[in-house]
Amino acid sequence: MGHKEELLEGAKKSLLELGFARTTARDIVARSGTNLASIGYHFGSKDALMLEAITSAMEDWGNVVATAPQGIEYDRPDEKFVAVWTQIIESFHRDRPLMVASFEALIEAEHNPILKQILVQAYPASSEDLPEQFLTVEETLEPSARAALGKVLLALISGVLTQYMVDPKTAPDANQLLVGLTLLGRLLGNNSKG
Repeated sequence: MGHKEELLEGAKKSLLELGFARTTARDIVARSGTNLASIGYHFGSKDALMLEAITSAMEDWGNVVATAPQGIEYDRPDEKFVAVWTQIIESFHRDRPLMVASFEALIEAEHNPILKQILVQAYPASSEDLPEQFLTVEETLEPSARAALGKVLLALISGVLTQYMVDPKTAPDANQLLVGLTLLGRLLGNNSKG
């Protein structure tokens, strides 16, 4: 592994141990076994390295949790939905330091235009695959409907994560999400026009 990869791994470790806002260049160097000059050479700045680290860490997290358990055939769409949500909610507990770092990055983005742009670019891409990851989606679903569904699922992840960060005991579990969304759909369906 070269210095660039070691720095990225050191930055990821720092994110988990110290958080996004409190990590210094010296923290990264200590965890990577490199030197301060390597940060500038490979990434330009500590901030650029931290941006890459949080982006990479969240992509790693998404690749692991946002899919239904493999090798299982689901008879009904609600079974897949509950299975995926169960994994995600378990990850909120298991990966809490990463979740905290992601919140810190969102707050930092308000004052950091480069980070803001990275997040702006990442959000649409991260919602595109969510319908298939969470549900059994008909191929005939219109692209605009598929996009809307992905955006709602992404908003749901963010909202449930926020509730878990504040108080895991009162946040919904996978079955409560299913019941609540089913009821919401039923109520909206009864009142929709045309």
